[in-house]
Amino acid sequence: MINLGKKHITMNRILEQKIVVIIRTSYIEKIFSIIDSVLEGGLNIIELSMSTKKSLSLLEKIKTKYENKIIFGAGTVLDSETARIAILNGIEFIVTPNTDKKTIELCNKYSIVKAIGALTPTEVINAWEMGADFIKIFPANVFGPDYIKTLKGPYPDLSFIPTGYVDIKNAKSYMQAGAAAVAVGGGIFTEEMVASNDFKAIVKNSKQLVEIMNSL
Repeated sequence: MINLGKKHITMNRILEQKIVVIIRTSYIEKIFSIIDSVLEGGLNIIELSMSTKKSLSLLEKIKTKYENKIIFGAGTVLDSETARIAILNGIEFIVTPNTDKKTIELCNKYSIVKAIGALTPTEVINAWEMGADFIKIFPANVFGPDYIKTLKGPYPDLSFIPTGYVDIKNAKSYMQAGAAAVAVGGGIFTEEMVASNDFKAIVKNSKQLVEIMNSL
């Protein structure tokens, strides 16, 4: 059954927190520890990248363990088949690196929040007209925060989520440029941190990013 109320809640939570945490790691046995750390740091909107090893099998485990504790999404979704599996596993939003019409149509059918990848002005408006709720500007690091500001000129009502090398140092600049939220992964935790079990650093970075957003 389509739940329009749930979609509205998910969108509002993303806009309120302004931060989506991308989980992508080769240390899949430590994913729960990573999620626990960002939760302790005050972040609870989690996107599991489908490029992560055994990602599909992890969806149900994460959803079960963190039921009602996180807003859970699937990222790096390349096609509608993957999107459908994720939706059936109870995810609340879909994130793609590119503009795929079939994926957008599927998410529209199930009333699932979607952040659709685009970069050029033409890709941006095409994604929006197909029904994207957010436009994932990827890779954001190619042009930086000024590009978001420039896009907001012709597209003032579109909601952009820059993704790609967003971190504690530049997140504020992206928001001041007009981003609706930012997506971060390596900007708050690295493979080195995870390998050495330095989860305190992940907690610290998460808290710092929350403080930055709260200061806006």
